[in-house]
Parts: sequence; C-alpha cells; structure tokens
Amino acid sequence: MGLMQMVPLLMKEEIKEEYEPKVVSFGPYHHGKEKLKLAEDFKPIAVQMFIEDERNEADFMATILGMLEVVT
Repeated sequence: MGLMQMVPLLMKEEIKEEYEPKVVSFGPYHHGKEKLKLAEDFKPIAVQMFIEDERNEADFMATILGMLEVVT
C-alpha cells in the first residue's frame, strides 16, 4: 500500500477544482475544512458500522495487517 501524496503545485493550479475534495477527505491535507465538516463528523460512525458488519471483518483485518507490515 502506497502513501498518499500531495499533488504538485503546478498541476494543482491548472485544474484546482479537480483536486479538492467535494464531500469527504482521506488523509491530512484537507482536514478541518468547513465544507467537509459533515463528513468529518460521520467518519467515526461509518468506521464503526464497517467494523460491526462481519462480512467486512476478514478484509478489514487483512488490510490492517498489511498496513502494519508496511509500517514495521
């Protein structure tokens, strides 16, 4: 799994609206923006719902374990 990269400034300025999140952001670059506040408030609820859905449990655990391998 790769790291989330910031878009180079020259590319971003050409078509800025294409690189701005419209509903929800993942990662630190747009955290705290007012237009994304509703989705920010919902993220913990969505994660909890995902975790509680046992159909997702195996995939979720495999993803977490894969991320741990990258970090360690």
